[in-house]
Amino acid sequence: MVGRMLRGAGRRVAAGDHGDLAELVELRTNLDAAIAAGVTGLRASGDSWADIAQGLGTTRQAAQQRYGGEVLP
Repeated sequence: MVGRMLRGAGRRVAAGDHGDLAELVELRTNLDAAIAAGVTGLRASGDSWADIAQGLGTTRQAAQQRYGGEVLP
């Protein structure tokens, strides 16, 4: 449902609705903060960077770099 709403907002922006563009940018900011909070919680619970990276669809190294994890040797 949320995905459809976002795609619809993207279509409205493409059609010239500048107000929706600002809302999309705000949503992106909020989504990024929610993901970072989720990663922080997973790390606090003992999840590995490899497991977190799998959920993010990225590499362990990229997850660590983006979300401030300690660099392991």
